Amino acid sequence: MNIICRGRCEGKTTELIKLAHDDGGTIVCLSQDEAYRISVKAEKMKMDISYPITFNEFIAGRFYKPGIKSLYIDNTELLIQKMARNILVKTITISVGDNKDDDSET
Repeated sequence: MNIICRGRCEGKTTELIKLAHDDGGTIVCLSQDEAYRISVKAEKMKMDISYPITFNEFIAGRFYKPGIKSLYIDNTELLIQKMARNILVKTITISVGDNKDDDSET
């Protein structure tokens, strides 16, 4: 797993679009409005990506899993906050380094 950590409006979503294009992955984003904005941005960048899925679709499992090769989550902190049902999440940890890109479930 890779982590893109930058400030607001510093190219995180642009980088996700490039990665999803190169890998054939699917972007997970906040809302339908954001999915549309990302799809338009990808088109302007001449990057062919599948239409993004929303946090709600992701959490509920309302997407065609066999058609998805990999996921690229935009604004992960907002996804975690949504999963916590808007209870304040003060701290998270992320493991870096020896993360393996495999299909095993942990």
